[in-house]
Amino acid sequence: MVFILDRSLRVLKLYNPNEEELMVPSERLIGENVGKYLDKKFADMIEFCIQKTIEADGVYEMEYDIETSHGTEYYEARYFRIRKNEFACFVRNITDRKKGELLLEQNQELLNSILDNIPCPFMLKDVNNDFRYIYWNKECDRQSGLNRNEVLGKTDIEIYGKVRGGEYQRINQQVVDEGKPYQNYEIFVTPDGVEHSSIVYKNVISNELHRWLLVARWDISDLVTAEKSLQEANRVNQLILNNANIGFAFIDPDYVIQWENISTYSSHPIICNYKTGTTCYKNVWGYDRPCQDCVMQKAILSGKVEQKVFSSDNQEYFEIMATPVYNESKELQGVVIRIEDVTVKKQIALELKRAKEEAEKSDRLKSSFLANMSHEIRTPLNAILGFSELLCRTEDPGEKETYAEIIKNNNDLLLQLINDILDLSKIEANILEFVYSDVDINALLSDLERSFQFKIAHIPDLKIKFVPGLPACTIHTEKNRFSQVFSNFITNAIKFTAQGEITFGYRVCDEGLYFYVRDTGIGIPEDKQQKIFDRFVKLNTFKTGTGLGLSICQTIVQKLNGSLGVKSEEGKGSTFWFILPCKLLAGGGDNRQEEIVVSGETLSGKKNPEIISGKPTLLIAEDVMDNYKLFQIFLQKDYNLIHAFNGQEAVELFRKYHPNAILMDIKMPEMNGYQATAAIREIDPSIPIIAVTAFAFADDKKRILENGFTKYVTKPITSESLLNTLKEIGV
Repeated sequence: MVFILDRSLRVLKLYNPNEEELMVPSERLIGENVGKYLDKKFADMIEFCIQKTIEADGVYEMEYDIETSHGTEYYEARYFRIRKNEFACFVRNITDRKKGELLLEQNQELLNSILDNIPCPFMLKDVNNDFRYIYWNKECDRQSGLNRNEVLGKTDIEIYGKVRGGEYQRINQQVVDEGKPYQNYEIFVTPDGVEHSSIVYKNVISNELHRWLLVARWDISDLVTAEKSLQEANRVNQLILNNANIGFAFIDPDYVIQWENISTYSSHPIICNYKTGTTCYKNVWGYDRPCQDCVMQKAILSGKVEQKVFSSDNQEYFEIMATPVYNESKELQGVVIRIEDVTVKKQIALELKRAKEEAEKSDRLKSSFLANMSHEIRTPLNAILGFSELLCRTEDPGEKETYAEIIKNNNDLLLQLINDILDLSKIEANILEFVYSDVDINALLSDLERSFQFKIAHIPDLKIKFVPGLPACTIHTEKNRFSQVFSNFITNAIKFTAQGEITFGYRVCDEGLYFYVRDTGIGIPEDKQQKIFDRFVKLNTFKTGTGLGLSICQTIVQKLNGSLGVKSEEGKGSTFWFILPCKLLAGGGDNRQEEIVVSGETLSGKKNPEIISGKPTLLIAEDVMDNYKLFQIFLQKDYNLIHAFNGQEAVELFRKYHPNAILMDIKMPEMNGYQATAAIREIDPSIPIIAVTAFAFADDKKRILENGFTKYVTKPITSESLLNTLKEIGV
């Protein structure tokens, strides 16, 4: 509605009247003073608004409410002068909008109340304003000892200081940069001094205009305590079972042994064949179906405990008891087998002594392993930390080079240690990967020869040589594991050969191919030669290593259905060998790989002549700046470098510059490495493309080579491995 009023509040005109809201017929208002129909308070308000309009010489706005029979109605009024003594008043009913705002306000208060009563800290930070806190619930007050008024509007550094706050800020930025949630285990201390275990969760939430960082913390102290209690209970139970002088096994209804301690309980030639994961009647008794007098089968059929006494030689007697196990639904889950040696007391005493000796041996091996791991990990770490500090302090170029070399060597040692432990874990879990392919043995061992010649360049009196047994030799085997065995043998030979020669190669034998590594080193005493393939065995404690390498090699060769051993004479040297039962393949070489390398060289020669600087040009697709800087340090001396921050940019820069080769990160924004490589291959099918990946499993490497990549390098990357790979593709 629009009212035209004069200075005395008399209604001159009325437009778009709403009779229901006016509560007075509109024609009666014309010419009348509004005070006649309104109470004094409301008339004074209109007088006040007109006065403000005069003072402002413009539009004056206000909102007000009126109680009606329908409840409270809300209005918005706008006043402005149209003539010297005439004023227009626009009145609009804003009840729906006002109620919506009130509802929104109530919902906000409800949400705040809910968040304030959540039993875990809940925070919001403004991503667009240096991660300053904009929300801090009551549980944050309680657990941190800080009041929200002390926190809101501040950054983590302002609250917690540069060290702790700086780390929070770093993680905040990491979550934003990576664009994925962050979750981590943290310890925090409440104001009462009690340490709590917690899970911290961070994630970015946003709309079209703004971004916030959501932070929540869950106190899992009770769960951690319960888990520790459960672990302790399991440890005690296991300790009880292992020392009960009774053998147990749990066997499922298909006769597969799911768990057992019988194999450690008895050395009897039959009883000791209870092995986890095997079928009992096959592995223990040597039958192709359940035994005729099977106590387990009887227990399943009768639904109760069954037992029998077993003796194979009338000297040792065992009582075998089978107890069926059912779930709450009365469904059979399996059978618990209990085996007890019931031979005469003397025999029982001997068995107990043997079990005790085995337990002590296991404990000694465990203690030895823990002590050895502590030493082997701390040794390179000590050098890395110490010489890193010295490297920061010294200004002498020679010292810097020496310190850097020491740090690099210890990094390599630590990485090898981790790899050995990971391989051991995979062996224990029976998940050691084996991916078979056709392997050019001459090419592979020639590569190893070049690699190790470079590594021993600082030992002038030591030579290393590969002697091929055939002009061409291609076999179907696991390339990486085959190379791992040879590398381990050669590395050990280098450790124990100060001067002379290390020769390695192969020859055809009746069983297949005989591979060897022969050195002129210190040799191995005859009485220790059979022990060196055991775990954690080190004949020379002053040499670096974990004592795991040869044990891992033995497992690998056995997985390849081969055999291995050593011939040695103390003071004259050693020959480590292994035999693989394989057949030579026609064609004599990994032709596919050779074609890729030759293709890359041809392309570089024809399509990309040397640029003005005289250096080859590399396109590096890498979205993490620190990683690109590392490439820059490694390569800028010998190559011209072009940097692409994502896969899409890599394709565009390739079209523009046509580099000699490409280093392509796999995981990038906008377009990943696989997609970028596919696009570039449509332009140029032969350009050498090296995948740079943190995925190190065999399936990942296979996928890389099947998707257009020429080679790959695995993170962490060393300058040596990178330059060797570039050299291999002729760039």
